[in-house]
Amino acid sequence: MKKTIVALAVGAAALVVPAEAAHAAAPCPTGSVCGWTGTNFTGSAFISRGAPGNCVSGTSGFNSVANSGTGTVRFYSGRACSGTFFDVPPGGSSPDTPFPVTSLRGV
Repeated sequence: MKKTIVALAVGAAALVVPAEAAHAAAPCPTGSVCGWTGTNFTGSAFISRGAPGNCVSGTSGFNSVANSGTGTVRFYSGRACSGTFFDVPPGGSSPDTPFPVTSLRGV
């Protein structure tokens, strides 16, 4: 009986790990820059093919972002690419941005 209980406890613990790992990867198509209104890549999504050379402003406030493009993308707190910013390199992401992102551009 003890062996069965131990095996079930180990099996249950193993089932939890993949569910947590699912939030680790950003579902952003290759060659795109993506933003989500929620953290951990949830909520309404914005997808832009490639890193924009000009400022893209007026977003609704992204709380998670991903860069599946080929160039670094700078994400800003203010509209018109102003205010505080952080960069995300190609292949990078931020599941919980330090502030709501309201504009972005390739750098």
